[in-house]
Amino acid sequence: MYKCIRNTVLVFNILFLLCGLGVLGIGVWIRIDMVQFDELLGKSMVPIAAYILIAAGGVVLLISLVGCLGALKENRVLLGLYFTFMLFIFMMEAAAAVLGSLFYDQVKPFMSTYVESAMMTKYGDPHYELVTKSVDKLQQQFKCCGFEEPKDWDNATAFTSATVPVSCCRNQNQPSCNTAYNSTNIYDEGCVDALSNWMTGNLIYLLCVAIAVALFQILGMVFSLCLIKQAGDDNYV
Repeated sequence: MYKCIRNTVLVFNILFLLCGLGVLGIGVWIRIDMVQFDELLGKSMVPIAAYILIAAGGVVLLISLVGCLGALKENRVLLGLYFTFMLFIFMMEAAAAVLGSLFYDQVKPFMSTYVESAMMTKYGDPHYELVTKSVDKLQQQFKCCGFEEPKDWDNATAFTSATVPVSCCRNQNQPSCNTAYNSTNIYDEGCVDALSNWMTGNLIYLLCVAIAVALFQILGMVFSLCLIKQAGDDNYV
């Protein structure tokens, strides 16, 4: 029975190692995917949750090695450390899931506070060049113009050189494409829906990964406790 549990823990840790790589990779992917809009999104909860996943994934790799070593050597100290670290990572991932779920319903209000304000007050201002680049990237990537509609640019305080930015143009090589509200030349949808869908999509990835790995970790903690309980006193170091 003991050997069966030990082998189960070893197999589990190999799978857990792969999960750690997956968590780390998804955290890095989401963070890299969002970095282009940092100047618009500010200190939102999505990058914070992504950082938590990156940290959790890195620690999971270390924990998996500790778990394998503890099971092979039948060492209660290592197995105890393994359980403690697993519990710690479980709490980190739970925190990421809570942050993501709390922010899920606040995406559009958050965008009105940060993104719309940045677009209307900072775009075109030479002191906020990074904001200008982020807005241009946003409009080009999501094929949108303005926050809710192209005419939002009438309210811009720093951008006055044309009707809309060139990044609103369907074909930016077309001369004077941004001098009039013409749906043939410019994108006619605002960016709020596209950006909010993109953000909530990333949040769903975060939540699914955190929940799946957390459930997997519960099994690992149960197996490790069983192994600690059945390990002989002569294996204690």
